[in-house]
Amino acid sequence: MTTPRQADDRGGTAGAPPCPRRSRVYISGWNFAPGVAILGSQVGSRAVDAPWWSFCLLSVLGLAAVCLQIVFPQDSSDKLAWWRERRRTKQRCQCQPAVQAREPARAGDPVAVLAPVSTIPRSGGVGALGLGTLGDCGARNEDALWSGNRAGGGPAFDAQDERDEGPVLDTSVAHPARVYDYWLGGKDNYAADRSAAEALIAVRPAIVRDIRANRAFMRRAVAYLATEGVRQFLDIGTGIPTKPNLHEVVQDIAPDARIVYADNDPVVLAHARALLVSTPEGTTSYLQADLRDPGMILREAARTLDFAQPTAVILASILQLVSDSEDPYGIVARLMSTVARGSYLVLTHPASDIYGELVAESARRYNESVVTPVTLRTFNQVSSFFDGLELVEPGIVQCHRWHPEPGASVDDYEVAGWGAVGYRRRA
Repeated sequence: MTTPRQADDRGGTAGAPPCPRRSRVYISGWNFAPGVAILGSQVGSRAVDAPWWSFCLLSVLGLAAVCLQIVFPQDSSDKLAWWRERRRTKQRCQCQPAVQAREPARAGDPVAVLAPVSTIPRSGGVGALGLGTLGDCGARNEDALWSGNRAGGGPAFDAQDERDEGPVLDTSVAHPARVYDYWLGGKDNYAADRSAAEALIAVRPAIVRDIRANRAFMRRAVAYLATEGVRQFLDIGTGIPTKPNLHEVVQDIAPDARIVYADNDPVVLAHARALLVSTPEGTTSYLQADLRDPGMILREAARTLDFAQPTAVILASILQLVSDSEDPYGIVARLMSTVARGSYLVLTHPASDIYGELVAESARRYNESVVTPVTLRTFNQVSSFFDGLELVEPGIVQCHRWHPEPGASVDDYEVAGWGAVGYRRRA
């Protein structure tokens, strides 16, 4: 993975394709020649007592000719094409600040080193997608990591960014991240997503409550760990940003916390800017990565996180997207064997043994609507993810019953999802 390159004297980055330069305005007689000629004809028209409207028309043409000669470059043989190209390249040009990139983390350096880059890949396909999903959207590993902080007002984005090309997404097929967003009450979803979400709600209306309980569990868990002194968080399977995001919860307690978000979903990539706003003391980074390649995640996340220090690994509602044949237990073991002793695993997983038949039917209908099917697991199967770890009280419980908010009523209903926090004991 390459580090941010030094800006060259043209405002771009050394070693990168040159950025289209802004045209200079050359004020000379040639600029005004067409306008002067037309304005001269106005005088002639008045002299021969031409109709009044001809004078107005010629005035407008004269002013337009002057403006066109000033706005467009002299050497442009096709002014319309030049204008279109200028608009098209405005956001992609490497002399425009975009999502902020960061140099490799150094000990004692709490704030990201920011540099203007345009390295966020414009991914071209949905692939096998999920809530943090696991498909290939065409990114190169060397362009995988971006970060930012609020020291300078947050990452800089051009006003045109919302109209940038961005990832090419198929909105005609339900997308797990957008379905999840709909259940959370978000707006980043389309008709196909809403249709799939409503189909499950028709079978099991409580699914909306379950999804929101899962999200609330994650926030309570990371707040608990930040209070316990954890200052590094690796969130794999981030999903579409939903406030408050993990870094907002954590840095409200520990402003110097470092957070790496990892996701391989082009939908999440399109919203990465919302995840790249850190406190000045801390750092947030976004890593485009595949959960099934934990080695790549650990290698790139190490640019921001120091794995010799305790780290919280967050796997919230993501492992159901990894089938048994893809060895989800091996993935978790690899992650937890790399982080330091004293680290934590925060994990939630949809349950197959709560409301069994109803949940199974919901999963069947869901799998018919999306590219990446889900694999539900039992209490014992979820327990196996914590092998070798010590469970934080109260252990593996339904998500809403793990350290509930004071006064919350959690015993009068069930949530079809298991959640727990595991601790890697210090030697």
